[in-house]
Amino acid sequence: MRHRSNATRLWLLIGLALLPIGCRPIRETDPDKKVTITQGLYGLATKPSGIDASPVYAWWGARFEVYAECPGGGYDPDNPVIASGVSDPNGFYQIALEPGDYIVCAEFRRCTAVTVDPNARQRLDYDSTDGHGWSNTGVPAPCP
Repeated sequence: MRHRSNATRLWLLIGLALLPIGCRPIRETDPDKKVTITQGLYGLATKPSGIDASPVYAWWGARFEVYAECPGGGYDPDNPVIASGVSDPNGFYQIALEPGDYIVCAEFRRCTAVTVDPNARQRLDYDSTDGHGWSNTGVPAPCP
C-alpha cells in the first residue's frame, strides 16, 4: 500500500512540474535591458491564455526564422534559413543579423518584411493572436 501512495505522489509531482512548460505569465521583462546583440532583431513573443485574449503569457520556445525572400512550403536550397532564434522562458528572443532586407517568419509562416540598418537593433514583438502577429511593423510580408 505504501508503494502505491509513493508512486501516486511521484506522478503528481511530475505533472505539476510539467504544467508551466510552453508558456508562463508575463513577468516584468524589459527586452531593451536584456538585448546583448549590437545589430539585428529582438523582442518578446507572447500568446493569449486560450479562451480569451487575457491574460497574456510569455511564449517559451517560439521559433523565428530569417530568409532573404518569402519561404515556400518546404526546404528550398535557393532560399535557405539565414538565421534563427528561439524565445526564452520569459518570451525574449534576439537574432544577430548583418545590415540588409529580410523576411522574418514565426511559426505557421506568419512573416513580415524588415530592414536591419548598420549598427542598429530593431525591436520586433510577436503575438500569436489573429492577424499577422507582428507589432512594431505594419508591413506583413506578401508571402503566400
